[in-house]
Amino acid sequence: MFGALQDLPEPLRVVVVLRYYADLSEREIATAIARRPGTVKSRLHEARRRLAADSQLSGYVHDDEVTSR
Repeated sequence: MFGALQDLPEPLRVVVVLRYYADLSEREIATAIARRPGTVKSRLHEARRRLAADSQLSGYVHDDEVTSR
């Protein structure tokens, strides 16, 4: 699972780690990385999309979980 995370480009990986490992809100992440909250939101969306499509994680994510976000 961590291989898939490491495969993400750094800007996407950073927001994922801050959101899901450090449990920061999108607004807190935006402050921490000096970006707008909308940028954080779009990066999280793209990161989740890429992780859901990653074959290393296919057993961890159900299709309905991806489409409901």
